[in-house]
Amino acid sequence: GMSRGGGTGYLFPLLVFLVRQVWTSPRAMQLAHVVVAAAAVLVFVRWAPLGRRERALFALGYFPFFEYAVISRNYAAGALFVWLACAAARSRRPALALGAALGLLCQTTVYGYILAIALVCGWLLDRWLHRGEMAPLPGVEVAAGLLLAVTGAVAGLVQFTQAPGTKVLPWRFAWDPGHALRVLMMPWRAFVPLSRPELNFWNANLLDAWPAVQAVAGVLTLVLAAALLWRCKLALVTFGIGASGLLAFGYLQLVGQVRHQGHFWLLFVAALWLSGG
Repeated sequence: GMSRGGGTGYLFPLLVFLVRQVWTSPRAMQLAHVVVAAAAVLVFVRWAPLGRRERALFALGYFPFFEYAVISRNYAAGALFVWLACAAARSRRPALALGAALGLLCQTTVYGYILAIALVCGWLLDRWLHRGEMAPLPGVEVAAGLLLAVTGAVAGLVQFTQAPGTKVLPWRFAWDPGHALRVLMMPWRAFVPLSRPELNFWNANLLDAWPAVQAVAGVLTLVLAAALLWRCKLALVTFGIGASGLLAFGYLQLVGQVRHQGHFWLLFVAALWLSGG
């Protein structure tokens, strides 16, 4: 169903609905999902400014291969539009394609929305820092791209807003040390998704038995990621804004499971992509 709220947009459900008009089998959703997931991998392998080995390792990594490809969910659409936005940002005439990709990304999930904000901030900073070296963008394309991005952003906000009568998660504004500890675990679980060697491994982590250790590891993970991106302002700002948004949403609303936390990993790779690898 496409009921409003819950941090999920209409984009992927609408795609599944259209596929179901052609094929009524329950496998219709799986078919739509595998096409989207395969498209995300194709875009990444074709345009990511990384070596062949790095692209292959990423595509076969835990999040792109398992969480966002094998399991049928709407996060694959978010990954696809993140990579399309990155490819557009580094193209010769980026405005129109970037605006379209960001507008669609804003209608995937609230995590896609946060990444879209980070990507556009990083791209705008890069344009400003190198304003004397870059050719001006065509005004018509800038206007059209801006219209697409803003329209998508507004549509995303409308879609994420809880419909009247639906169960809503309360916003958490009061200080809660225990919850803050769980929020700090998120980067570790995204960058090091090593589960316990047991049958019920899903959504577990090797450090779950030691929450304080996992929280410290999460902070160190962020520090290491920032250190790796330090030499490039574009990458550092993109990652910093996105990570701040993900942490803030984790505290105010939902820490979530590994699939939610994996957006730190997508963000880090996107920051690398924008910086040229």
